Amino acid sequence: MSISFKNKSFCLRTIFLVAISNFIAVNPVHAFNVTIGNTGFEGSGTGGFDSWNTIGDTSIQSTFQGISPTQNDYQALITNSCSASAGDLCTDSQTNGARNDDNPRATGTFNYSSNNQMNASFGDPANAGTNQEAFKLQDFFGLDENGLSVAREGGMISGFRTAKEGSGIQQDIQITITQADVDSGMNAFTLSFNYAYLSNDGTNTLFGDQDFAFLSLYEKSPTSSPNNIIVLADSDQTLTAPTTDNFVHQNTDFHTASNQFSYTVSGLAANTYTYSLGFGVVDVDNVDRTSALMLDNLQITQDIPFDFSPSIGLLIAGGMITGDLLRRRLIKKPHI
Repeated sequence: MSISFKNKSFCLRTIFLVAISNFIAVNPVHAFNVTIGNTGFEGSGTGGFDSWNTIGDTSIQSTFQGISPTQNDYQALITNSCSASAGDLCTDSQTNGARNDDNPRATGTFNYSSNNQMNASFGDPANAGTNQEAFKLQDFFGLDENGLSVAREGGMISGFRTAKEGSGIQQDIQITITQADVDSGMNAFTLSFNYAYLSNDGTNTLFGDQDFAFLSLYEKSPTSSPNNIIVLADSDQTLTAPTTDNFVHQNTDFHTASNQFSYTVSGLAANTYTYSLGFGVVDVDNVDRTSALMLDNLQITQDIPFDFSPSIGLLIAGGMITGDLLRRRLIKKPHI
């Protein structure tokens, strides 16, 4: 079946109007309202953890071991290392055994704040101090004592890894979803960021992959629903002793501005939500190697369905205008 130029013109104009309405559909009534602070770790302009709560070894870095910030001048670094002056606090909290920290490098070499890592296991009465309280790291993130026990991978046995100690950062964020957002299918948000995982740890033949870095994101209000953490990266390479002050392994797949890791929360009802947002790195099974998580360029955006994409609307509109101009030229062209 053929369509006359007249009918084609009508179709083109109709699609053009749909495209324009697609563009107009994104209006201030759908304005996304999110409250989050210091997403680039710039602080007051000289780097800092303003708006963030911290625990353990957390520091602000510029370019670090060849890895540059992806947003402005600074980035956050979180490690599970103890400080050089920690003394007895740099021991295994379950066995109180001697610690061989990043041998042959000196203890504290991979600690960048002089603050000690925090306990993520049972308390150690032999070691005084808040960092040896039972499950101190889990409490910081609002998780239960098994909240950092992730599944074993790559080894001969199954089960869950034993979290020993670690560090992290956390802040509460607010997100408002309106009824208009729900009605238009825009009741979702996506958290995106750049990260790098650095480690002196590796895989174990029996126990599998060891240390890991994670994202913790869960709704605090109007309900409280801590979910499982999201593992960003773990130590799955060959265990190699560090011979310099640089980390042996550097996974920087998601540490470029054009390649962010993203996580989406969808299906939200109209409400104002408070979410706990946290990042951390954990020592697993043993405590003799340091791992680190580097973060930068956090973004939270509202998910916009295809029907409400202004860019798609403009592309369609532009295509229809071009098509209509071509049609007019064909009509005017004399037949030979």
